Amino acid sequence: MTRKSRAIAITIFFVTIWFAGMVGFLMSENRLESLPDTWSSLADLLFDAGYRSLQMFVLNFELESKCRVHWLLQVTRFAAPIFGASAVLWSLSHPLRQFVHLCWQRFFYSSKRVIVFGYGPVGQAVARRYAHAVTAVDRTVDAQRANQARTDHILLIEGNGTSDELMVKIGLSHAHRVFIAFSNDMESLDAARAVQAHVRTHMAKTGAGPDIRVLLRDPEIVREISDESTSCTGTWKEISAFALPQMVAEELCQTARFDRAALDAKQENAHLVLFGYGAQGEAIAVEFLLTAWRVGLKPPVIDICDCKGDEIRSRFIRLAPALLLDAGNTGALPENSAPQVYFHTMDIKCADYASDPCMAEVQKTPVTAYVITTSDDTVNVKAALALETAMQLRRVDAAPIFVRIWNGNLGNEADPGFDPVGMIRSFGSLERIVAYGTAFEDDPDLFARTMHKRYRIAGQIMHPDDPKFSFNEGEWNTFDETYRVSNRRLIRHAEQKLEDLGVQWRRKSKLLPVVDPEAFMNNAQSLEQRVIQAAIVEHDRWMTDRALDGWFSAGRYDASLRDNQRRIHPCITEWNNLDEHIQNYDSIFLRALIAGGKEPQLPDAVPSAGAYKCAYIWLAAGEQGDGPTIIESLPVTESTTEVIVGFGNKFLNIKDATASVIKTQLRQIFDRTKNLCRLRIVFWEPPKPTLLRMVKALFDFDRKMLVEISTTWSWKRGEGPAVAFAGHRDLTRLGSITDLKREIQAVFIRAVFENNCCRLVVGYAPGADRMAVACWNGLGLPKPQLVFPFGAGPLGTDFATEDPKVNSSAEIFDQTDLQQHAGNLVLAQPAEDETGHQAQARMLLDQATILVALWDGVGCDQLGGTGDTVMKAQSLGIPVCLVTESPPNNKPIYHYNIEKAQ
Repeated sequence: MTRKSRAIAITIFFVTIWFAGMVGFLMSENRLESLPDTWSSLADLLFDAGYRSLQMFVLNFELESKCRVHWLLQVTRFAAPIFGASAVLWSLSHPLRQFVHLCWQRFFYSSKRVIVFGYGPVGQAVARRYAHAVTAVDRTVDAQRANQARTDHILLIEGNGTSDELMVKIGLSHAHRVFIAFSNDMESLDAARAVQAHVRTHMAKTGAGPDIRVLLRDPEIVREISDESTSCTGTWKEISAFALPQMVAEELCQTARFDRAALDAKQENAHLVLFGYGAQGEAIAVEFLLTAWRVGLKPPVIDICDCKGDEIRSRFIRLAPALLLDAGNTGALPENSAPQVYFHTMDIKCADYASDPCMAEVQKTPVTAYVITTSDDTVNVKAALALETAMQLRRVDAAPIFVRIWNGNLGNEADPGFDPVGMIRSFGSLERIVAYGTAFEDDPDLFARTMHKRYRIAGQIMHPDDPKFSFNEGEWNTFDETYRVSNRRLIRHAEQKLEDLGVQWRRKSKLLPVVDPEAFMNNAQSLEQRVIQAAIVEHDRWMTDRALDGWFSAGRYDASLRDNQRRIHPCITEWNNLDEHIQNYDSIFLRALIAGGKEPQLPDAVPSAGAYKCAYIWLAAGEQGDGPTIIESLPVTESTTEVIVGFGNKFLNIKDATASVIKTQLRQIFDRTKNLCRLRIVFWEPPKPTLLRMVKALFDFDRKMLVEISTTWSWKRGEGPAVAFAGHRDLTRLGSITDLKREIQAVFIRAVFENNCCRLVVGYAPGADRMAVACWNGLGLPKPQLVFPFGAGPLGTDFATEDPKVNSSAEIFDQTDLQQHAGNLVLAQPAEDETGHQAQARMLLDQATILVALWDGVGCDQLGGTGDTVMKAQSLGIPVCLVTESPPNNKPIYHYNIEKAQ
């Protein structure tokens, strides 16, 4: 019931009792039987009855002693005082309840009291986090907010958030923390200044005050506040400003790990396609450009699609003009170190993602992920589903889709129903941000301060080794806000830096791990080499960080060219142009990370890190009724930190009982290692819902073990990368056939995982070719393409592995014979100077991402043979994997070494 309807009901109830009492008096005294003849006498009679009826509301009942009380008067004489007493209690109950609740909070939650100004969706979510210790204030308390406050056990007070009288009433100066979260940023800033003034007055008397945090919706305002706090005299002192979109962006980039996804997909750059460029889109773009830097990746690429392409470009220029300057222009970043930012005009609501010209443009560079973040949750979900459909139909290259779903329902996190291991993943829910955002931590800068302390120690250690290196970094509390912001950004990239150093750990908290020194003992690269590589990447990231704060390059390194007012920095130049002692600054933080475990103040619960070591597992349905099999291409050992898992296309047909057995076997395999940090599942074709359900069932135990589970989608539009195969006809010279099959399957699994190859191109000659076809099909991968050197039959529509005109005993196949083995049959077309075998080898190499050869190193002179094919592949720059015999101690051992395709 609304406040208005409640008032109307109370009024009607009062008038009814009053009128019934008046009639009851008249009937009890028999006045209705002989009414006065004149109007004045009648009025006197009614006024007298009405007055006596009103008196009943205050327990005063006057009736002539000889009169008998009429039943109507009897009812109203009890109803009136009951109504009056109820009205008094009702009018006093709310203030009384508030007073009692405030006293309860001050007594029992004195050290944890939280006051929330603004009780909209954000304020409600914040209040729910702290529950009984919360006092919420809002200008207007309607029925919906009042009911929500009662449901969440929140004390909700109606009033002006800038009123000093109200702040005294709620005991603001004695609170532990104050959140200001109005729906309008200007209203929040006004309230923050009023709270600040009240707290300063109280601090002048007691020397203590609450922690004030204002939650804003526009990240640009937060940046401006940071700049103003640096240049002015404490205007925003005692106030910590946080942007909700920025916290969403940080959480997305931390969980999605676009940099690692790009490395997993063997891409040159981390490439993000962003749909929607409001405040949230801008925050994600900035965070992506700051965190998508890794050794082995070129500078990140981002495509921003919005219906207002020109407008968003202007907004970005205002944010970071140096990033959009052409290389060589004054103030621009170095060409090989600058991220690429592109803008496209696109109506997301009605776009056809399979055919839109904008999609064709953005896919010229392989896409790492798509992020959809308009202000309308419904539009976001529809766009995500449409994009997923285009990927399922292979009209768009597969990549994870992240869709922003902002608000839940009455405290529940928004759940659009997406599969947790599916292609679409939601992010940015209000409840999740309040649960994990930095604004709601007891000490948001604890991690940053701790790492800065390590940074200072590492810098002081480096100083004696290099006298030119003058290190005089100050304490954290001496920094202005813009310097602290830059340090916080650096900290958010710490996990990537540790991985660049070859370290992996099971992440349980925001604390970085204790790095085991032995993690670097067996690496091919020395620790110093890794540090230098990571330092170069950090310098490129730092230049982008500076550009996003409005800084420009001085064009060359000269310390005298630095101008803080005009934001011109001489160190915004290529790494090799810097002095050696300046280069040292980029490695200090890396050395601080490595020495992290030596910090005595950190708790013992900090996780230990070890050297990265990967294992490959393939789940195949088996052949000819053999049942499902688990193939360990790279076995799981005691030191394994990451396991990559793939599936054959028939694996989803196994029964529940068999799946239970497979799950038990997997658990036994994973129990070999105590250091497992990550499980990555690779889908080389669009997965059916049945397979997704099975994946969740098989690996549910890993979630309970706190192992990170991620997915990689490796199929492409049209034909993807292919493995070409060549090998000897005579396999007896290479040893055990069983061992050969096992090794060839292991090579194929590595090609799928390391080179994203999901096609096999091979001949069908007896020996190695047919073994390769059987091994490939045994993994449950798409049937291979068979390339034949010769045609046969009257019409030339049949296929032969030898020229039937020369060799009368050559095997001849028709299409029906090969349907169960091959997906596509191709007849080589020799050029004028080619034989059939040469043309066959050329067609194999034309499609090859990598060549797998079963070859003993003998016989390079036969044109179109295995040796000739290997030599041509090497001359073309195609990575070659040789499976050959290596017989130490007279025991055949097969070894291979896949070089990743460039």
